[in-house]
Amino acid sequence: MQNTIFDLITKNVPGWASVTSPDDIVFNRLSGLSNACYKVSTKEGISADPPVLLFRKFEQELTDRRIEQAIFQTKSDDGTGPKLFFTDGTYRIEGFFHGRPISIWEMRNASIFLNYAEMICDYNFSPIA
Repeated sequence: MQNTIFDLITKNVPGWASVTSPDDIVFNRLSGLSNACYKVSTKEGISADPPVLLFRKFEQELTDRRIEQAIFQTKSDDGTGPKLFFTDGTYRIEGFFHGRPISIWEMRNASIFLNYAEMICDYNFSPIA
């Protein structure tokens, strides 16, 4: 699988064209419900842009893929989600989103909560969504 992922990323992500071997990459399998997800990053001293990607292989049909793709594309285009590099019916290459769960303090902080609520409202009324 690592050779396949390497081939697909170097073919579809221009910033990874200089990565010449699967040995230059670190593959970490992540947990996923309906997809096989891999955090793919370059090893120390190997240059790529961006240096970390998420490779998502679709394995089960739990959602309407057209709707999911439209939502993902919208979030990528407006900058509120990971960048979409390439997708087809079997896999997606996207920017890796470094994140963490929201804390109890953040959930109860009015400024953060109101900002989050506004973003969700704006998204739900987006003509593209």
